[in-house]
Amino acid sequence: MTPRKRPIFQNPGKEFEIQIIGEDLEQLNEVQQQLKQQLQELPGVQNARADFVTGAPELQVIPNRERIAEVGLSEFEIGTVIDNV
Repeated sequence: MTPRKRPIFQNPGKEFEIQIIGEDLEQLNEVQQQLKQQLQELPGVQNARADFVTGAPELQVIPNRERIAEVGLSEFEIGTVIDNV
C-alpha cells in the first residue's frame, strides 16, 4: 500500500512560513504583496499575512560557532557587541 500525501491546504490549522530575503526594500514589498495575493487565491488558504514593515530593515547575524571558538570568543560576547552597535 502506497502512502497518500495530503496537500498542506487540506489540513485545517496547518501553518507554514515563507521568508523573502533581499536588499531592495521596495522590491521586497512588491514581491510580498504579489505572493500574498496569489496565496489568498488558492483554495483552502484561510489567512495569508505578511509581517513586512516598510522602513524597518532587519540585520541577521548568524555566528560561525567554529570560527568564533577558534578566536577565543563566545556567542554571548558576539551578542553583546551586536547589542551595543
